[in-house]
Amino acid sequence: MQALYAGRMTQATSAQIQSLVSTYLGDSFDRDADTGVWSSPLVPKIDYPSDAFARDELGQILTEATDLSSTSAELDRQGRRWPASYYLSPHRTNLLRPFVWSSASVVLEVGAGCGTITRFLGEEFEFVLAVEGDPVRAAAAAARVRDLDNVVVVCASYDQLTFLADFDYVFCIGVLEYAPLYNQSANPFEAVTRGFNDHLKTDGALVVAIENQLGLKYFAGAAEDHSGIRFDGIEGYRRSAGRSARTLGRAELDELLETSGFGKRRFFFPFPDYKFVNSVVADVPSSAASRLSGLIGSEPAGDYLNGTAGLVFDTTATWEQALKNGLLGNLANSFLVVAEKQEQADHRVAAHWDAVTFNMTPRSKAYWTRTEFVGLDTGSGEVRRSRMAPELPTDPRLSMLSSYREPWHHEETLAAEVERTLHVRGVTTEHIAESLRPWARWLREQAADDLVPGTLFDAIPRNLTTFGGTPHLFDRELALTEPIALDLMVLRGIHYSLADPLRTPRLAAAFKFRGVGLVSLQIARDLGWTSMSLRDLRQLVQLEHTVQCALGAPGRGRFWRSARMLLIGTPADFAMQIALSTRRRLRGGKRLLRRCL
Repeated sequence: MQALYAGRMTQATSAQIQSLVSTYLGDSFDRDADTGVWSSPLVPKIDYPSDAFARDELGQILTEATDLSSTSAELDRQGRRWPASYYLSPHRTNLLRPFVWSSASVVLEVGAGCGTITRFLGEEFEFVLAVEGDPVRAAAAAARVRDLDNVVVVCASYDQLTFLADFDYVFCIGVLEYAPLYNQSANPFEAVTRGFNDHLKTDGALVVAIENQLGLKYFAGAAEDHSGIRFDGIEGYRRSAGRSARTLGRAELDELLETSGFGKRRFFFPFPDYKFVNSVVADVPSSAASRLSGLIGSEPAGDYLNGTAGLVFDTTATWEQALKNGLLGNLANSFLVVAEKQEQADHRVAAHWDAVTFNMTPRSKAYWTRTEFVGLDTGSGEVRRSRMAPELPTDPRLSMLSSYREPWHHEETLAAEVERTLHVRGVTTEHIAESLRPWARWLREQAADDLVPGTLFDAIPRNLTTFGGTPHLFDRELALTEPIALDLMVLRGIHYSLADPLRTPRLAAAFKFRGVGLVSLQIARDLGWTSMSLRDLRQLVQLEHTVQCALGAPGRGRFWRSARMLLIGTPADFAMQIALSTRRRLRGGKRLLRRCL
């Protein structure tokens, strides 16, 4: 498997590609010289409604791009907002990146869309036949893979195609849910999955990604991704009614694949969901899954239509309880399923880990990391971290090990106590300071002459556990080459413990909307750093600005450099305060109007 794309060019001639197309589809397909899309006058296309970005902007972005790879930072910068991120974010292909594939294979991708997954498949496999029914999307997919001569994008209605040879893999990413719309059989799901089975070699594998109808975020109030209606999926699509796109729960999906002739099914769970993947978790025993609550709970999936504002409960806290009760596979927001016809060794798809997580954008590729968690249910688990592009140089101010291993400690992080304290009604800065005191005491012990070694730059509460009665640092990712002032390390650790929680309306109100900067300053004083002042905040801002720029994240650097950071935190905090203030004024105006009437 290629960690980062370095280029897979088979140097196939046009005659060889034509021969491959003829082998799988027959002789009626030709390539359009302008778009690079293959089609046949004998096979109809699909008039699929595209969003405005895909229809009006994406084609030009892809045409002008110089780096089309699945890890393209150039494209990522163009797609930081929904729905552009769905087509351009490198997090999309983290869905497939953790696995070891049989690269010398021929692949069928059903529903290529605008080519995000197609691009990864082209980088990974010998030959890819990608089918997309909509001409606009097919043209975008062809543009995304235009420098790969081992990928053929075909514009045709999939259910109207006749394949003349079998494939090693069939990929169906975010497509199966549309079976009721485009297949008129009495049981469209089974008709489609049986068709996939028919297209596979005896030892082939089907790879399906789909939302979980009963995913936790939908119980919390996130709108169903396809109908846009809250609680639609978990109520069996009664609210949207009719024959429309719909997803499946785990048991239903597993039974469907078994009925369709797949004797072996392996479930994996992408988080936050399969659309934007930071982590992939295997179907591990509940004892191991419960140890991953910090990883899974830290990546809550939002509502793509409404953000997280409409969620009715805290999914982060809920995941901890769900995992303790063995509900990982039932409540995951999405599934990735590898289905094979026969019970056999992991011939086509190998995954020798319990979970894999990626730390990527907005950093530069030199600082992208992949972390594997293995053996979590054996009592001797291990964490293995590696740089995804070790050949790239790092900034001299900020170092990172190319790879390292350390034992897994599943004890709570010191930040967990802070999190519990924050949710106690009537919480004050003194209460938070008390929960942070063990960490502050440990940090002071590591200092010499009020300086902390640069190797402890990541020693913030969420990266320490209490093991054998003493704090233990894990997740050692970044290190400064120079020592850091103890005062700054204290302030930095407090800030990162509060930054996310203080954006919630209840906690923001509890601290009178003072923002993370001023609250962090007060907590530091409560911890005994009584001489802390706004000057220390300014120094922290300068430090973080320098670090973010060294990481290759100038946008984050600008946020930290902003003067607003001193008082109210990030621009997101500022926007929330304005929204809440506006809401209060509107409520006050309505009360006044009622009194007048």
